[in-house]
Amino acid sequence: MSIQRAAVAGGVLLWTLIGLQLAVSREARAQDYESDRIEGLGFSLSAPPGEGWVRMPQEQMSGVSFAKRAGSYPNSFTTSVFHVQTEMYFETPQQFLKHVQADADKKLDNDNSRFAIIEHQMQLDDRFGPYCIKHYIKSQDRQAVGAAGKTLTFEILTYMILHPEDRTLLINVGYSARYLPDDQDARLAALRAEGEKFIEGFKIEPLQ
Repeated sequence: MSIQRAAVAGGVLLWTLIGLQLAVSREARAQDYESDRIEGLGFSLSAPPGEGWVRMPQEQMSGVSFAKRAGSYPNSFTTSVFHVQTEMYFETPQQFLKHVQADADKKLDNDNSRFAIIEHQMQLDDRFGPYCIKHYIKSQDRQAVGAAGKTLTFEILTYMILHPEDRTLLINVGYSARYLPDDQDARLAALRAEGEKFIEGFKIEPLQ
C-alpha cells in the first residue's frame, strides 16, 4: 500500500518527520521559493520567518517542508505541512483521537530499541477546527543516522487536522528538532519561536 493511501497513523507522522530531519545534511541545497503564500491541497502557508531556511524536496509525501541547521551538525530544525488521503472516516473527534493514539502507541512500542520516550502528549485542540489533534513528543534517538553513534534528542510538535470538507484528508502542520542534549540553549528557543510563527501562517483552505 502506498503512503498516499495509508490509514491515519501517528507512526506515519513520526517517520515522515524523521525522514525530513535526515535530509538536512551537509549537502542540503536551497530551493527557490516565493515569499508570498504557498498553496497546497486544502491549505495555504507562508515560508517560515528568519534566515537560513532551505526548502526540502518532497519525494514521498505531498506537502511543503523547510529546514535549517540548529548550530553545528547534526543538529537541525524543520517546519512542514503535508497531507495524506486516508482510508478511514471518523464520525466524531473523539473517535479520531482514539485511533491516532492507539496507532502512535503501537508504533512507539515497536521502536523502543531505538527511541526512549521522554515526554508524549496528544489531545484534541480546536485551533484548526473540531477534528484537530495537537501532538507533542520528545524522545532520545539512540540510532540516529549521521550522529556518529551519539544519542540525539528528537522533538516534534504538530497539529493533525481532518479537512472540514473531506474528513478523509489528513493535513499535518508543525515543526521538529533534533539536537545533541548538551546543545539545548537559547538558539533552540528562538527556532521554536520561528516554528510557532510558521504554524500561525498556516490556514485551512476550501477544496477546489
